Amino acid sequence: MEMEGPSSDQSHNEQGAIIEGFLCPICKSDLKTIEKLTLHVESMHSERSQGIGNDYDHKKYFNLIRNPILERYSTETNTLIIRLNKLLDNRPTDPAARKQHEQGIVMWLDGKDVALCPECTKKFNFARRQHHCRLCGSVMCDNCSHFFEVDDAKILIGTHDDDDRVQKKPLRDEKDLDKEPETLRICGHCLRLLLNRKEIIETRIASHPIKQFYEKVQEIKKQIEPEIPVYNMIINSLYEGDSIYTIQDASALRGKILREAERIDDISKRILAIPSPAGSREESLKKAIRLAMIRYIKEQLMNIPEIPLEEEIKKLQLKRTQDLQQRIERERRLALEAYERYELHSTNNDTVRSSPASKKGSALKTVDNWSGYQDTSVSSSDPLVQQINIVKAYIKQAREAMKFEEVGALEINLRELQQELYRQQQEKSS
Repeated sequence: MEMEGPSSDQSHNEQGAIIEGFLCPICKSDLKTIEKLTLHVESMHSERSQGIGNDYDHKKYFNLIRNPILERYSTETNTLIIRLNKLLDNRPTDPAARKQHEQGIVMWLDGKDVALCPECTKKFNFARRQHHCRLCGSVMCDNCSHFFEVDDAKILIGTHDDDDRVQKKPLRDEKDLDKEPETLRICGHCLRLLLNRKEIIETRIASHPIKQFYEKVQEIKKQIEPEIPVYNMIINSLYEGDSIYTIQDASALRGKILREAERIDDISKRILAIPSPAGSREESLKKAIRLAMIRYIKEQLMNIPEIPLEEEIKKLQLKRTQDLQQRIERERRLALEAYERYELHSTNNDTVRSSPASKKGSALKTVDNWSGYQDTSVSSSDPLVQQINIVKAYIKQAREAMKFEEVGALEINLRELQQELYRQQQEKSS
């Protein structure tokens, strides 16, 4: 960067050289960075009375010199990006057609008007042939040519994707690893502009390690938090004596939750280990994140209910089964009494009534282990039986994938199907 005050011509004549750097326009001190330069001007020359005028704003003067330079380079770079997009759009693979395509987008300078290479100032001849920049059309020799990879050009064209991050360079297939990457011949000036733009973009989106680790923690929390209410639902179901879920289901889901808790704890330790100045805001931020993660693990992940003992679950399930059997037996007895009362008031007939328990059939066990009577005429071709088998297969797959919400819904569906099969069998047997 070059800065000169109003008397730059005089200073140049007196000193015999142009001073470069982040220079104070008043005392010509090189402050190395824009931050130090701004602080220097505000602290040392705040009176604004150094011969430039009491009402003159030094910052405005600085921007007055600097902004046109930046604007010129920015406009020129944007023009190159637009040309890159057009050059790569429907770019032919045939060399002759590609050359015609490139000349149709960027006008090439007539080589007859150029005798020397602008970069090395060497004369063109039979051994030193002329080449053209694909972005600006200027002439140069082969030694002064630069080759910009098409993959890097595509990154500059599509600088931002949906989440406002720079796209990664596409991976090449194994069969193309031995091939030379596709390139564009450009001059040194265009190459510098493109590389500066790429560096600016990468610097702008560069993420601090603390942010990267913290985003990873948030991603883990987003994945594991929906599993906690599912785990609580499984535990409650087990304590109610229901057999929709098993202890193995609860154990598998609990192990998954605790593994994610260990991952979060490990990442928070890595955040705390990132070097930072003692007493800085960064140091305070790291400690705050570490404490927050410890509290989250203790209150949310480690505070989930313990898995009940298998003996306790068996007792609860046995009690539930007995209650269901008693209820079913009571309903069956009431139905039989009603049927007998109906027969007493009906016309005389010699048909011998038989108890439903004496009917031909085999016992059908349900999920809750209460039994009915299955008619032997029911075969595997029965659509209801086929549907029950399909649902059982779905339950097995959902349990293996640890999708316990689906397991619960499928188990309820299975019970309804089994109850309907039991009802049909009762109708046939009576």
